[in-house]
Amino acid sequence: MQYASFGKRVVAYIIDSFIIGLIVGIPIGCLIGLTATFAMQMSEEAYVIAIIAASLISILWAVIAGILYFAIMWSRTGQTLGKKWLGIKVVTADWTPPSFWRSVGRAIIGYGVSDLVFGLGFLWMLWDDYQQCWHDKLFGTYVIEA
Repeated sequence: MQYASFGKRVVAYIIDSFIIGLIVGIPIGCLIGLTATFAMQMSEEAYVIAIIAASLISILWAVIAGILYFAIMWSRTGQTLGKKWLGIKVVTADWTPPSFWRSVGRAIIGYGVSDLVFGLGFLWMLWDDYQQCWHDKLFGTYVIEA
């Protein structure tokens, strides 16, 4: 068993961020474009309210889509598309993919904690014996070569 390198993890995350951007960006662009088109025929106050509402819905959709993307992929195979393309995967101590709820926690709480102190939790793997980031330690996961 070999732990995944920092470089592979970063590139996988960049790929996944791009994919999530496509999943989220297209519907959000359509929503805001349609809202702006219809709202232009309203009063100025209604226009502002419509754009704010569309923006809030867009943010909510982006957060939910990102969490679901990671949680579903990690819990099924341990691999997001980025991790699959780079040949790495997320596993628990018994070498199985994390459960859906553990994956949700890892995505929400774990990534939040890892990012809390200027991203130090993501860099932690560089000097950790098991190459775990803080989110891995919190949720009992490891990222290994597939």
